[in-house]
Amino acid sequence: NNKGKINTEFGAQIGEEVVYRLLDDIVLTDEECKELAPIGDHPSTPFYNTFDGQGHTISNLILPDENATHLYTGLFGHIENPGIVKNLHITHATSIKSPTCKYVGVIAAHNGGIIDNCSVQNSRINSFSGFYIGLICATATGKIINCYTQNNTIDVSSYSRAGAIAGNSSGYITNCYTYKNIFNMSTGSYAGCILGTSEKAKIENCYVYHSKTLDKWGAAIGYSFNATIKNFYYNRGTLASNTNYKDSNVGKYDSDFLFEGTHICDLLN
Repeated sequence: NNKGKINTEFGAQIGEEVVYRLLDDIVLTDEECKELAPIGDHPSTPFYNTFDGQGHTISNLILPDENATHLYTGLFGHIENPGIVKNLHITHATSIKSPTCKYVGVIAAHNGGIIDNCSVQNSRINSFSGFYIGLICATATGKIINCYTQNNTIDVSSYSRAGAIAGNSSGYITNCYTYKNIFNMSTGSYAGCILGTSEKAKIENCYVYHSKTLDKWGAAIGYSFNATIKNFYYNRGTLASNTNYKDSNVGKYDSDFLFEGTHICDLLN
């Protein structure tokens, strides 16, 4: 980073962990966004290390630039085990519809590692027809922990899969919430307040708040393939647009965030 706001600490030997730490908030300009490329922008060159945002915020991120040629776009392209992105917050991000970028995620296009304690707020993203979009990541096989998204808008193009956490996941999502995110749906698309679609994903200790139910939409998952949903609370609608999931300790809370007289914060510890 030419502003000197990212610090790296290298291991003493080749193969040891590299830690990148964000030292300050960053407000990006349009011109700076045009110069950005996803970190780990190809499946053959993923991000294997640790990025610690240290609680700082990146504002005004634009994904992708209008001349992008990569299939995956996000602040990170691919995170793979043992890669970790943590303690990072993004606000006022936007995306440009691109027929090239099939996977659009604000934090990452694909997460095969761990995303921990990250958030996306006050942003607006969209996809080209038939693609995957998510506010935390587009697709996930790894873990998403302690994350939240709120006050975002997702414009879901036709036959796309969109989630306020991830567009599609076969991984593990725990201790997360989504709040007042808006989905604008198109023909043949699926969307969910956690996942657009799932492939044996596990959702645990999460809650969502939303104000509008839609066709092919779910409070947890747009369309489920053998998902497991445990300790989950939502305020309206159905868990998914189909019934191919297993659930336990799941229920609707009222306008005061109470379920059977107990606040969901207490239920979720």
